[in-house]
Amino acid sequence: MANEMNVAVANADLLMEKDLNNLVSKLSDQNSRILISIAQLNKTAQETVKAAYNLKDATVLDLRKILGDYLPLGKSYFYVQRVDGITQLFSAQNDNKFSIAGIGFGFDSEKFKSRIISIDQMKPTDFTETKNDANLSGLVIKRERISALIQNPIKIAQIKLNITIQIRRQTGLIIHSWETKTFTLPITLSIVPAVLPDLKVKYSMPKYDWVTVPGQDPISYSHTTADHDQHDQRHDNIHTFTEDDVRTIPNNFRYVNPRPTSPASGNGCPWTHLEFIHIEEGGTKIHAQFSTWGLPCAYNFGATVQQYQQVGVIEDNVQSITGIKYGSNIVVTLPKACPYWELTGRTIDNNDINIIGEKMYGSLIVYSDALDDGVNKKIVYTVGYPF
Repeated sequence: MANEMNVAVANADLLMEKDLNNLVSKLSDQNSRILISIAQLNKTAQETVKAAYNLKDATVLDLRKILGDYLPLGKSYFYVQRVDGITQLFSAQNDNKFSIAGIGFGFDSEKFKSRIISIDQMKPTDFTETKNDANLSGLVIKRERISALIQNPIKIAQIKLNITIQIRRQTGLIIHSWETKTFTLPITLSIVPAVLPDLKVKYSMPKYDWVTVPGQDPISYSHTTADHDQHDQRHDNIHTFTEDDVRTIPNNFRYVNPRPTSPASGNGCPWTHLEFIHIEEGGTKIHAQFSTWGLPCAYNFGATVQQYQQVGVIEDNVQSITGIKYGSNIVVTLPKACPYWELTGRTIDNNDINIIGEKMYGSLIVYSDALDDGVNKKIVYTVGYPF
């Protein structure tokens, strides 16, 4: 910021010589605009101190003192402080915009004028210069001219340009003449592809299956019928009774392969019959039914018990994410139960990207949120800019 202040003040010295002894209210319109720019810069400089920047010599209050004491650049009238916008995202729709800060840029005055007269082989209609600040010139190059210099829009393009600036300065105290000089400013543009290279999403899922529980193949239950002794009744007066025995098991278990494990035993067994053994409600219930009309009788029945449990891991499930725009979000859709995922790829400058779970890749790809739609989980990452 101090260097930017230096440049602005040096510009003011070049442009405002005739107004140095005037009150602010009597400044020419052009130089009033310059003074406003200086004042705005000074205000910014003072505010920057609050952000703990080391801003030396930014406390000068009056323009006269600035112009008299604050001129480390002397009487130079061409000096490039910086060029902004030399790294840009490729665009097929928008023109390429830049700004050049330094001495010899920005507003013209009666004694000092500057302009960009050429950029390599471009036509004058291919670019536009604007002057909105005391030390800053804007430059817009038509998108067609830059696009024509890009051979492969999916790779970084390095474009070298030579900008020619003409400086005209009035000399002489009585007899005025114009001194004209030209300067060449070489710059290299980096045009970055508008989308991030494709990313791969690799995730692992636990593999589950039904596994027979040791010692429970089969599990055995015993049912003893009630006393329905009717031996003293005539055959046509005998009543058959039905008895049900229902057993349940937790949801992560199930019954399979129902079967009796022993025949009827005890007194009256010829008059007791197993009607059926059914497995119901998704395997969590086993239902045995008996018909009897005699003395109590024990009957054993059962089934194989299995538990649903993890038996391994299914790996190498791969998704591709394409067309990733800078400044947008990446949404990775995964099965709800997925415990592990990994994003891999390469940056535009061929650095490896490896993001495991909710981690991030610097400020380029940052974990943002996790959403649940009941079936899948959606992992959201925010994509920054490459520069």
